[in-house]
Amino acid sequence: MSREGLISVRTELVKEMLVGRVAALAAGLESRVTEEAAVLLSAGLSPEEAPTPGAEAIARAGYATRLAEVELFEPARRPAPWLAELVNERIAAGADWPSAAAGLSRKLASLEPLERPEPDDKGAVSWRPPGPGGHVRHYVASRVLAERAAGAERKRDFTYGLLIRCCEEVRVG
Repeated sequence: MSREGLISVRTELVKEMLVGRVAALAAGLESRVTEEAAVLLSAGLSPEEAPTPGAEAIARAGYATRLAEVELFEPARRPAPWLAELVNERIAAGADWPSAAAGLSRKLASLEPLERPEPDDKGAVSWRPPGPGGHVRHYVASRVLAERAAGAERKRDFTYGLLIRCCEEVRVG
């Protein structure tokens, strides 16, 4: 692996030890979606058209996954200054906070590869927030999508929800 601080582990071990634990905790945390986030999760999935059926539920699962990461992993509790900077750039350009968070999250999620992302993939936003990393997030998303009989293309809805929560974490004021 090319990034400092990453270690190579067997996929089976990741799925057995981390993914199941994160997914189970996240399922129990879906009720903790804030009211403001619920609006963003339902309205911000697709600016051009109505979200596909089930997209909001998948975005909620992504949001709850971030809540679970923060509970389970100390590194996930650290701020993401890069994300705060991007949200604040949008606000400085005239957007309100909900629009800035939704637009940025949608843009970043649209770049996320549908397949398992590599740490050095510039589009793989799933590697950027502090926490368990892109492979764990990919496998949690895959599990959620399989459980909900959703196609792989819905991974971006999951990532959108995760990013909305990350934006809330760096929100000032």
